[in-house]
This record gives sequence, C-alpha cells and structure tokens, in this order.
Amino acid sequence: MNKSNSNLVNCNLQVSPALARRFRKAVQAEEDGHDPRNALMIAADCKPNEITLLRARVEELSFDLDVSENEHAQLNLKVHQTADELSIAHSKLGELKKAKEQIVQLEETLTRSVNLQDLPNAIVDKLRSVVDQIVVGDDPKTTLLAAADYDRHVVDEAMSTVERSEVT
Repeated sequence: MNKSNSNLVNCNLQVSPALARRFRKAVQAEEDGHDPRNALMIAADCKPNEITLLRARVEELSFDLDVSENEHAQLNLKVHQTADELSIAHSKLGELKKAKEQIVQLEETLTRSVNLQDLPNAIVDKLRSVVDQIVVGDDPKTTLLAAADYDRHVVDEAMSTVERSEVT
C-alpha cells in the first residue's frame, strides 16, 4: 500500500520518545501495506489481526460454554433420575428386609409346628381337613368334635348334664 505523499498528513504532536517510536512503527507498517488499524496493532506490539482472532476465540468459547451448560443440565437431570431410582431401590430394600424378617418368623413358626411326617396318612388327611374347615370359617369346636367322631349335640347334652349335677 505504498501511498504517495499527497495522501499523507503531516501531524506535529509533542509526545514522549516511546510514543513517537510507536507512531513511526505504525507509519512504517502502513507503508508496508497494512491498513491503519493493523498498523496501529503492530505499533502496539500486537498481531495485526489479533482482535479478529480474539473475537473468533470468544465465539468459539461461547459455543463451548453453551455445549457445557447443556451437558451440565443433562447430567443434573441424570443425577435427579438416579436419585429417584436410588430412593425406590432403598424403599424396596426396606420391603425386602421386612419380608426377610417375616420369612424368619414363619420358619420359626414352622419349626415349632407339628411334624406330620411320622403320622399315618389317615390322621394327616384328617388334620388337614380340620384345618381347612376352620380356615373357611367353620366353628372350631364343632369341627374338632366331628373329626374325633363325636356329635356336637351329644357332647353338649353330656356337658349340660354334668353342669346340672354340679349345681345340685
């Protein structure tokens, strides 16, 4: 950009020697073909397109920041979902512990229950029948008396007779 002397402006300023050197450096850069802005950047010991490069870097970093913020939001969502899943798992673990305690209690109850293995099949069947009848709501006294081949009415009459004889 060699400019003729007609395009140059003479400027008389009183400045420090350091600033005068920078002005001369800017004039030299402009004479070497740089535009005035880049000539001033060179005089300030900066790269000629440094502002453009910095703006591009700012845009790149802004984009990276947006991407990072989106990733952060997704991670936060994942954290909340995982926390919810953990809460559900913790709740189920509590239910499993309660169920395990119930199983232990049932095992203890079964350990104390009657061992039917050594009894004859007829008695085992009779006991199961009695239990089934009581479970469905039959009167336990009547069911047990019937299993023992007693008639409830006969037993009631005998008990009444005994009670009357005790009263008198």
